[in-house]
Amino acid sequence: MIANLTIPGSSVSVAKLKGGCNKTSFTLLCLLLTGLLLQSHSVLNAQSKRKKAKAEKAALAKLKGDIGHHLTQLHAIEHENVPAYFQMFLQKNNISPLVNDSFVDSFEVDEGYDFRNNNTNVSLNGIQLTAGTDFYPFSFSGNAQISGEAAPALNEKGAPWFYNLGDVWHDHAKDSSFNLTDYCLQKAKRAASKGATAVLFYNLQNDIPSEYIFSPLHRKDSCLIPIVYVTKAGWKKCNADEVSTMDIDVSINIQPKKLNGINYAGFINHRADTTLVLYSKVPVEGLATLLSMAPNLHKLTHLNYAIVYQPQSNYSLTQSSLLTQIQNIHPQHYILGVEILADTTQQLVNTDKPMPFQFRLNVESTKSNNSENSYIPLFSTLQYVLNNTWSNATIEEQTNAIEALIEHLQTLLDNPNHYLNTHP
Repeated sequence: MIANLTIPGSSVSVAKLKGGCNKTSFTLLCLLLTGLLLQSHSVLNAQSKRKKAKAEKAALAKLKGDIGHHLTQLHAIEHENVPAYFQMFLQKNNISPLVNDSFVDSFEVDEGYDFRNNNTNVSLNGIQLTAGTDFYPFSFSGNAQISGEAAPALNEKGAPWFYNLGDVWHDHAKDSSFNLTDYCLQKAKRAASKGATAVLFYNLQNDIPSEYIFSPLHRKDSCLIPIVYVTKAGWKKCNADEVSTMDIDVSINIQPKKLNGINYAGFINHRADTTLVLYSKVPVEGLATLLSMAPNLHKLTHLNYAIVYQPQSNYSLTQSSLLTQIQNIHPQHYILGVEILADTTQQLVNTDKPMPFQFRLNVESTKSNNSENSYIPLFSTLQYVLNNTWSNATIEEQTNAIEALIEHLQTLLDNPNHYLNTHP
């Protein structure tokens, strides 16, 4: 008796024998069934891939639509209204404020020291020089004001002194062990001890890079008198020479430089021991992608999430108070930061298939304490900012942390299915 058996996923019917059959027939039948089952598996696998590809295409279209919507809205409003748009969107999507029931996180950034102010001036022969172009004070200069007359070739007690750095700079240009800043400091101290009221260094051959003269992060008030470097352009501007006497007025006022910064930040607290900070700065193209991602983070409970907009671009994540605020909410083992760039949005909206986002993101990782940061490159366009305690962790701990980070980023950014069924 013969009946038909249809292999699922196949249009082929196979004769099924009811009753006896010889060994050869049975073997042939088994081979035929095996081949058809493999064909069926291949067909089902292909169908599964097509279904997945279709879902990914739909998800990517949804994401691109969300990004396009935010771009339209953000470009239609004034820059000062972007924070309000950001806050309203977070509230609508049940994302809580990070700090004290407010999305606003104000802070002060210490940027070291600066000499550019109305009380820092140098005048030679009645010609006013421009700070930062014609002259620079040394980081170790004292804050003081002096006036006097002097000739560069003659250093006398009670008058400003001059030092030509041309020969010194030429002789030691390729000497890595020579420290020009220390050399000038010793010269300045010696001049001050012999009665110099100020010291003016210059070089008529080639200008010395400004980083040897003034470093905003290394202020050492080692001299009580003004110590400045006059550039080649400044020397030429005042028609100075090394023989004639010059009228000299010098006033140096180096002061701490502070920046008032602000973040707008929301927080999704899954009570995990690691927080992923997703942040975007100006321009708003990156913010459009950030907002399109944010509602999906309620579903991904293996991390906490800080959603941050930084309207100013001249400070880093680690310079703000954000990390301290997160630590105050819930003690963290790691705080990881990913900046969503404008380039991310541009490439997203111009593609028809999922892309490896992680290669277009600037990634920072900050261990939660107050030690200084060091920098470790990981991929061509990825950089983890890890502090000194990272070096005390075992290789296994470091490896596990990095692998976990990449896994989380892959889950969040590389799988567009997470963008399905989100807000309209």
